[in-house]
Amino acid sequence: QDKEALLHYCNENADRFHQLDDETYDVICTMINAKRLLKQKEKYKGDGKEGNDMCKALNDLMKDSRREGWLEGEKAGRIEGEKSEARFRRLVSCLLGQKRYSELEEAAESAAVRNRLYQEFHLQA
Repeated sequence: QDKEALLHYCNENADRFHQLDDETYDVICTMINAKRLLKQKEKYKGDGKEGNDMCKALNDLMKDSRREGWLEGEKAGRIEGEKSEARFRRLVSCLLGQKRYSELEEAAESAAVRNRLYQEFHLQA
């Protein structure tokens, strides 16, 4: 439950985690549900040493997870940006249709004005 305590324990016992026997490596992978690490077991064999480098395996797993999270965030941001752009295009169309040019200029410059106009024209996010 305590990530800081676990990190501290792992750092203090790094030598042990750099050379885990196959069974211990398998148990840890199973306990943390890291099927990917089980499949890539050979990749984490020590440099000519016996044992598996669980430190490297976990670091790689964390890097992969961060990358996946970053990609998900980027995709969500892109979708949100597309929705915002479409909403603003609808606002522009409404304002142009009513020849409210000065408000269009204000909307381009001010989020507060845009939000007021979105409400006025019932343009949902």
